[in-house]
Amino acid sequence: MKLGYRVIVTCDGKQAFDLFKTSSRPIDLLVTDVVMPSLSGSEAFLQMSALRPNLTVIFMTGYTPEAKIPASIVEKGAAMLQKPYTLLALSQLVRTVLDRTPVLHEVMK
Repeated sequence: MKLGYRVIVTCDGKQAFDLFKTSSRPIDLLVTDVVMPSLSGSEAFLQMSALRPNLTVIFMTGYTPEAKIPASIVEKGAAMLQKPYTLLALSQLVRTVLDRTPVLHEVMK
């Protein structure tokens, strides 16, 4: 199912952060697992949001919603998606998060 979003896939948090730093296109939303090799989802988000404070995030987890997510990230409005989830649940949450957050490159136009 195509939803009209441009998606960049990486294999771990470090690769995601490295790509984020060098991307010539704005990245509006980070969708990441909580637990990942080399750099956790929350660590990757903290490093990315240090470069772009308005970055929004959806964390996917099979753990309890409170597990492994620092309170400072939750306070920034991070969204959580509990595994297992459906494509419909993911697509609705992505739309909700993008609608509530001004997209940086559109604001700059």
